[in-house]
Amino acid sequence: MINSYQFGQIEIDGKKYFKDLILLYDGRILPWQRKESHFLIEDDLKDLFLEDIEVLIIGSGDYGVMHVSEDSISNFKKRGIKVFVLKTEKATQKFNKFLEQKKKVAGAFHLTC
Repeated sequence: MINSYQFGQIEIDGKKYFKDLILLYDGRILPWQRKESHFLIEDDLKDLFLEDIEVLIIGSGDYGVMHVSEDSISNFKKRGIKVFVLKTEKATQKFNKFLEQKKKVAGAFHLTC
């Protein structure tokens, strides 16, 4: 469960993180670094291709600066996975709602910009 988010910081289950990350419904946290910091490409989400997920939430930053191309998420949509791209604060809230509904959700969160 995400406890809070503010620019540059996310708190998950009482622990604070200061770098972009991927959070999975089962509590696993994966480091997340993109090839280009403000442009998401398909390869940046390759760790999630093997995961059994129903929903993918992408937090595009506090101001929504990170650009997410349709190509980067099309393979998820083709597999029937719902994809949401939101500013990170809204993305964390949406992640928690899906988690409460017992959905297999993954969140990729850009914590700045």
